[in-house]
Amino acid sequence: MLRRIFTRRKHSRFHAKEKTFIVFQPFTPDEQKLQIIDISQGGCAFIYTGEERDLEAIGQVCLMSDNLHQLAGINFSKVRDEHLSGPFRRRGVEFKWLGPLDKEKLKKFINQVSLCKC
Repeated sequence: MLRRIFTRRKHSRFHAKEKTFIVFQPFTPDEQKLQIIDISQGGCAFIYTGEERDLEAIGQVCLMSDNLHQLAGINFSKVRDEHLSGPFRRRGVEFKWLGPLDKEKLKKFINQVSLCKC
């Protein structure tokens, strides 16, 4: 808890509008779309149901808005996973290495889907 108080974020976070998703196993029959809560240049947070281990084997994701895939093949790592109420969990992920073009695409995506600064 104290770490959260004394640590400043490297990137500003923005609340995401409805129909903004992180997609696990993109372009497969098992594709899972999960609602993004907030997003930054460094990562995002989303809500899901199930067990923490259910998402462990997945290494790449896609970001989607208004049912259009925007950025595909993004590597990530889990930063935090916490239980909310009932079957819901909140997971925060950090985006791993993005090239200059992907960083620019991510910046445009964030501008397109952001509601306001967190």
